[in-house]
Amino acid sequence: MAARQPLTADDLRACVDYAGTALDGVTDAQWDGKPSGSEWDRRRIMRHVTWAVLAYGSLLATRADGPIDFILVAERDDPTVYTVNRMRIASELLIGVTQGVEPTVRAWHPRGRPDSEGYLALAASEVLLHVYDVVKDLGIEFDPDPDVVNRVVQRYFPWAPHDTPPWPTMLWASNRGDLPGHEPIGPDWWSFPSPLEEWDGQLKKRPVDAKLPDIGRPIYTQL
Repeated sequence: MAARQPLTADDLRACVDYAGTALDGVTDAQWDGKPSGSEWDRRRIMRHVTWAVLAYGSLLATRADGPIDFILVAERDDPTVYTVNRMRIASELLIGVTQGVEPTVRAWHPRGRPDSEGYLALAASEVLLHVYDVVKDLGIEFDPDPDVVNRVVQRYFPWAPHDTPPWPTMLWASNRGDLPGHEPIGPDWWSFPSPLEEWDGQLKKRPVDAKLPDIGRPIYTQL
C-alpha cells in the first residue's frame, strides 16, 4: 500500500475552490429551500460551514481545552458571492493559524484533540460534505478532484477502503451514499481528526452519549 500523503493547506484551498464553483450555480431563489433530509435551509448550512471553520482556527490558535462561542449575524438575502467569500476567508484564517503554530500543537474538538493537519481535514470535510448537501438536489455537478478527496478521506476516515473511488467513499463514510461491497455506515458515523498514530485500527461510531456542543450549533442573531 502506498504511503499516505499528508493533507495540506493547498488541499483545503482546492476544496474551497471546488465548492465555490458549485455554489455559483445556486440561484437566489434556491437558497431559502431545504435540501432533502435537512432541517436547515441552504443559507444556514453554509453559515454553519463558515462558523465551524472559523471555530477551528480559533480553537487551534488558542490551544483551547473546551468549546468556544461565537455569535453569527443572520441575513436572509445574502448573495452567493458573500457566502463563498465568507467560506474562503474563514479557510484562509485557519490556514494562517496552522502555518503559524508547530505541527504538534493540538486543541480540543468534540471528536478528539486534532493537530494542524487534523483541523485542515475537519475544515476540508466540512466544506466538501456540506456543499454537497446544498447542491445535491439542484442538478449542479460537484465532483471534487479525487487526489484531494483521497487525502481528506485517508486523514479523516482512516477505516475507509483504499481501493474505491475517493468521492463515493467519502460520501459513504459520512452516511451520504452507498458503496458497493460495503455495508452502510449508518447515522451514527464518526471521524478521527486526532493524529493517526493514536487510532486503534477500529471503525469509530458516534458515542451513545455524544452531544453537539456550541461548536456545531452557532448562535444566530438578526440585524
